[in-house]
Amino acid sequence: MPAQEIDPPALIATLGLQPQVITRALDCLLEKDPDIIQGTIIHTAAFRSHPNWPTFETFRRYIETRYEDIDWQWVPIEDGDGRVLNDVNTPEAAELAFKVIFNATKALKRQGYRLHGLIAGGRKSIIVYSMISAQLLFDVRDKLWHLFSDDENSPNHELSRRPHIPAAKLHLVEIPVLHLAGLMPMVRELILYGDDPTRALRLYQEHDDMERLVQLQRFYDECEPVEQRILWLRFHNLPNADVSERVFLSTSAVHGRLNSIADRFYSDPALGSRYTQKPPKPYRAVLIALRPILSRIEQEPQS
Repeated sequence: MPAQEIDPPALIATLGLQPQVITRALDCLLEKDPDIIQGTIIHTAAFRSHPNWPTFETFRRYIETRYEDIDWQWVPIEDGDGRVLNDVNTPEAAELAFKVIFNATKALKRQGYRLHGLIAGGRKSIIVYSMISAQLLFDVRDKLWHLFSDDENSPNHELSRRPHIPAAKLHLVEIPVLHLAGLMPMVRELILYGDDPTRALRLYQEHDDMERLVQLQRFYDECEPVEQRILWLRFHNLPNADVSERVFLSTSAVHGRLNSIADRFYSDPALGSRYTQKPPKPYRAVLIALRPILSRIEQEPQS
């Protein structure tokens, strides 16, 4: 195996009904970037029999044998019960496919890989989610590719399904990617360390000022654990008396903590400068300001 570089290259692709797209694209990519050491193939349970690979397992063995210098990972699109989907043809299946593709891409990025994404040969819905995942997670080091072959429309069906053809007959085309996280670097960490791609999209759809969202997240993270718990409980409309019992502080101490949080909030130039003066009950305004953060925390924090 080649020596691992600082940002080693990896392939991420989806397996559709034309498995020869994977082998052809790999042949091209390895000419461009021979040090690819990691390969991730996302797939459903459907596999169209191919002259060279009658079953999914024969295709898998072929890939792992022919490209033995690459460490292969096979990621099925499966539901919570472990059933691999046959197709992505319902809203529920589409949402699941999106999450699998997003998380597989995110996992590689968190490990520091430089990615080659392949969107040729897959189902249209899966291609769309691969492109969205690339927009959310790719940076300028990463490439998204589509593959065209001169024999795609050949009347000889078997000829068009050859696993390998001369490089002159292949056209690996780079697809432009709008790096959303790169446009707003401060939100990249929020996306890269989340597990839900729909939440990542909502961050863009619901919040025009993403820099402020990150500032709010940082403010919350810098609060002490007991303060985070108090904020969460008050956000869920528990009165101070009930909060005091949950956090083992007196009611006056809870009130004091809330005022302290508000003081820090309004003394922070990045946060409090939007307000000409502190409101009469400032901690309530802070709870409203922190709504985008607190609403995403499903379980009560522990202090």
